[in-house]
Parts: sequence; C-alpha cells; structure tokens
Amino acid sequence: MIVFIYLFIYLFIYLFIYLFIYLFIYLFYLFIYLFIYFIYLFSGDNEFVCQGETPSPTSEMDEVAKNNGARCRRYYMLNAMCHMMCENKAREIVATYISPELMNGEVCY
Repeated sequence: MIVFIYLFIYLFIYLFIYLFIYLFIYLFYLFIYLFIYFIYLFSGDNEFVCQGETPSPTSEMDEVAKNNGARCRRYYMLNAMCHMMCENKAREIVATYISPELMNGEVCY
C-alpha cells in the first residue's frame, strides 16, 4: 500500500514539474510572439518626405482609399520621386500616388 502512495506522490510531482515546465515554455513563446507582433504594429519610419503647395500624398491616398471603401494603414515611399502606395490592415494595396512634379522631371524630397 505504501508503495502505491509513494508511486502516486512521485507521479503527481513529476506531472506537476512537467506541466510547469511546458507552461513556462508556452508562456515564454507567447510573450516573444506578442513582443514581435507589437513591434511590428508600432514600428515604422515617420519622415517628412514631401512638402509644397499641393495636398499631401497621404491625404490624397486616404481619399482614394475611402472612395474605394477601404482605409490606409501603412504608407510606403517606393522611390525618391514621391511614388507612394498604401495598404490596408489585410496588407492589400488600396491606393497609389505619383507626384505631379514627376511629370515635369522634378524630384520631390
């Protein structure tokens, strides 16, 4: 009878340690995943890239996306001549922008 009690205690302690270790590993990976996900959400370069009399490229892309029933979430500058695009939350391209100065051969910085 005592052997069964010792066996039961041994198995209980073994399972407790086993579950604790795997729970710790699971929570560690979950923390790393959430950390990387939040870095992805809140990272990005916020640079002042275009200025002038015309409306900003981001506001024009927002208007185009709104007319198409979408919403811009991220903006990308594809080259130094203000060729830009934006994508929605599902990472689909919803609007693009080509600078009017591009037609005149000027570079927009």
